[in-house]
Amino acid sequence: MRWPWSKDIEDAQAEAKTAAEDHAHSVKRRIESEAQSSEAVEVSNVLWQELQRNGWTEMLQQAWGGGR
Repeated sequence: MRWPWSKDIEDAQAEAKTAAEDHAHSVKRRIESEAQSSEAVEVSNVLWQELQRNGWTEMLQQAWGGGR
């Protein structure tokens, strides 16, 4: 015999499962985006240090095929 509220319980359990899966996916996306952000900051810092060390002129010369 099924109770009248059994369908409500099954619906709530399915909704909770879907919510848990959505949460897991969002956590995964957040972790991936934080890793990409960290990598971008690291690359930016390296480029900024290179710019400070060599200056604009040398970077432009290298970009246009060398220099002297």
